[in-house]
Amino acid sequence: MLRFMFSNKTILLIICFVLIKFNANAQTVEWGNPQRQKGKTNYSQILGENSSGIFLIRCRDNDFQKNVLIEKYKSNLTLESAKEMPLTIPGTIEKVLLIGDRVFVFLSAKNVSSDKIDVLVQKLDMNLNIDGGLTTIASINENQIGYRSNFYIKNSSDKSKIGLMFLTTSPEKNRSALNMFTYNIELQQIYGKRFELNYDDRDVFITNYDLDNSGNSFLLLDYPKDLKRRKDFDPRVFFLNAYFHQSDKMLEYELGSGEKSIEELGMCINNFNKEVNVVGFFSNENNGKIAGYFNLNIDISSTEIRNKVYDTIPINIFSKQSFIRNGGNDLTDMFIRKLAPRSDGGCMMVAEKYFQTRQSYTYYVNGFAQTNSRIVFNYNDVMLLSFNKNGSIQFCNIIPKEQQSVSDGGYYSSIAPVITNDNIYTLFNGDVNQEGDIMLNMSNYAGKSENKVLVKAVNQSSLLIPRETKQTSANSIIACTIREKRFTLMRVTF
Repeated sequence: MLRFMFSNKTILLIICFVLIKFNANAQTVEWGNPQRQKGKTNYSQILGENSSGIFLIRCRDNDFQKNVLIEKYKSNLTLESAKEMPLTIPGTIEKVLLIGDRVFVFLSAKNVSSDKIDVLVQKLDMNLNIDGGLTTIASINENQIGYRSNFYIKNSSDKSKIGLMFLTTSPEKNRSALNMFTYNIELQQIYGKRFELNYDDRDVFITNYDLDNSGNSFLLLDYPKDLKRRKDFDPRVFFLNAYFHQSDKMLEYELGSGEKSIEELGMCINNFNKEVNVVGFFSNENNGKIAGYFNLNIDISSTEIRNKVYDTIPINIFSKQSFIRNGGNDLTDMFIRKLAPRSDGGCMMVAEKYFQTRQSYTYYVNGFAQTNSRIVFNYNDVMLLSFNKNGSIQFCNIIPKEQQSVSDGGYYSSIAPVITNDNIYTLFNGDVNQEGDIMLNMSNYAGKSENKVLVKAVNQSSLLIPRETKQTSANSIIACTIREKRFTLMRVTF
């Protein structure tokens, strides 16, 4: 009898373990109320979620600078209110951030009194009403606004600091200036710095800008390489520029190495370990063909380089059916979609193969043949790379995918990557040309990968808008979708 009872308990424990394991790998999908159809010329940007609700902005242009609509949704994803962005002065919207219980709207506008371009902040309360007056956080002489004088505005991951960075011109030939400002959430300036660059502002490209929780600023810059320009591409040199607030110094770290030329790169900050990782792909001798990966790790406390690794991608990934289909070991046109730090000092990279092709076609008008062309947007295989702390590769997975659309900018193509404490999730549409399945790939941190259907078309046909998703907590995202031809918010909890 005792033996029989013990066996039942054992069986019960096994069943409970299986159920818990199954639940850990399950995802919960919630839907909001459908709204009027969202055309391809409309764009949305999810600001975030707090105890008051979910906030997003919508615009007919993807720069979100003019004629912007702001919306508030309840926690159950139903629309609560919507209005034109309330502004006290006409200006260009540069960035909108949800910080705590306020919406921060960053504007640029000409000050007719000083004849300068001001960067201002207008706050909105949780009812989308103006809260207080405008705050000017920076002013620039109008004659210093150059070809690439875009305003880069970022919020630190702990939401305690706001960073502003922009380029300005210089009266001297072939020179420009890098301007960096950091503020607390009361918009009090912590520092403002200006650094001279030995390049014309038209030659300076900024790939990424970010700041850590201590207020240190980091950006990826590249300049023309001192070589004769070729017809097919322009050789460039790449740097990580870092301003360390406590020691008040700007340091420059070159990312290339000899004949190794950077082809694609990204950056992530590890606030827990106080490190910066710059990861990407390189080619040899400026030939444009990917030869391998590089991984640069900077210790923020000491400002020293911990690792600088250049290595090849493991050859076994090229045996994947998807890579054979796409021409063998060709990593050209791989673009980084997301980088995230790991708790041990390593990092995760999610990259996607993207390229454009042009198709010619013939049509007839009044019996006469006419020829025209159209652009085909190709978003194909996804690569997951997990890097160890020393810069080596822990594992590399390939998610096979093939998406093609014509003359729409790839609106429903690409991926929505989500990185949680347990897994890396990749969401994408099974068919980008009609409503259908929403697919999900789940990879754990040991490299085990699994594909499944997240939303089946037989239940409810849907289209995910991958660029209009936002991770709002450690294990959930909110995404914009088209469901039964109507705009609908979706929450996925992992």
